[in-house]
Amino acid sequence: MRLVMLAMAIAISGVATAHAQTKRVDNLFVSGQTAVGGDATSRGGGAEWLHPTSDLETLDVGAFVGTSAGGWFTYGRLGGILARPRATLSGALDLGGGKEGRVRFSYTRARTEVDVPLGSPRALAQTEVDHIRVAGNIVTGFRFGGAFQVTPRFSTTISSHTYVSGGDASPAGSVRGDYATGRWRVLGGMFFSKRPSLSSTAVDLSPTLHATRTTFAGMQVRAGAQEIVGVVDVSEQPRGRVATVLLSVRVPLQ
Repeated sequence: MRLVMLAMAIAISGVATAHAQTKRVDNLFVSGQTAVGGDATSRGGGAEWLHPTSDLETLDVGAFVGTSAGGWFTYGRLGGILARPRATLSGALDLGGGKEGRVRFSYTRARTEVDVPLGSPRALAQTEVDHIRVAGNIVTGFRFGGAFQVTPRFSTTISSHTYVSGGDASPAGSVRGDYATGRWRVLGGMFFSKRPSLSSTAVDLSPTLHATRTTFAGMQVRAGAQEIVGVVDVSEQPRGRVATVLLSVRVPLQ
């Protein structure tokens, strides 16, 4: 879920920025990601369409597929962004399922995020709830944090996370930094916890224990009207390091 959250943060923040500056522009996000190293064999991809229905509202529709060594999965997404002067609300509902070996499973994910300006456009308070259900496995993640525009080119996000599964709560934290110019942006950060936490990734829907420390780095480049984002997420696992590589392209539809 860490890389999923990062990818969605890139997408949603980029859409919110474009929404505020060039209102009523449709955006298509095409993305793919794969896990590399250890026993990782999973990969996935999809497309997401964000359509402004008004100057302050955006519809989010998407479809995603993936494969693993023993099966496959697919799901659809319906969500949106509602911008107001005092807060911006975004969220999405994912519904689908797949097959692992001979066993079929259902998949549900509901995410809601609220961003509130802290008396200045340079600082935002952020709250997020992320609920994932795969067959009989349930994980609920809570995130509280803030995004700060430190300088015109440098911004940072600091968050506290809690993952709850089966009555067991696992605390965690994350930090992210972005340095941007007019045509490109470099980003990087770390996710850390005192003990392994239950989570899920877009290329492996089953909630599993993830590492206590994960680092990520990436770059966003503007090529004409398009934007290309590449992110690498590296985590320490009991059987060695596992890297997840994400590539996403945003195409304005005008």
